[in-house]
Amino acid sequence: MTTSHIFFIPMMLLIGAVLGWIQGRKALLAEQAEQEAAQQRKAARRLAREPKDQRSAADEMAKMEATQ
Repeated sequence: MTTSHIFFIPMMLLIGAVLGWIQGRKALLAEQAEQEAAQQRKAARRLAREPKDQRSAADEMAKMEATQ
């Protein structure tokens, strides 16, 4: 084993950790966007089912924005 392994192996581990962190962050953001879209679709379906005299669309959208 040469002395270059002392530098090569830790650098490969560091590069792998950085790439894993970047990919994990992208996956997290995609999951959050998917959950937000699902929440908006659910609110739209709920609005479509309820009579308009009970709740206006503006009130429902204000509630959704307040929870985010």
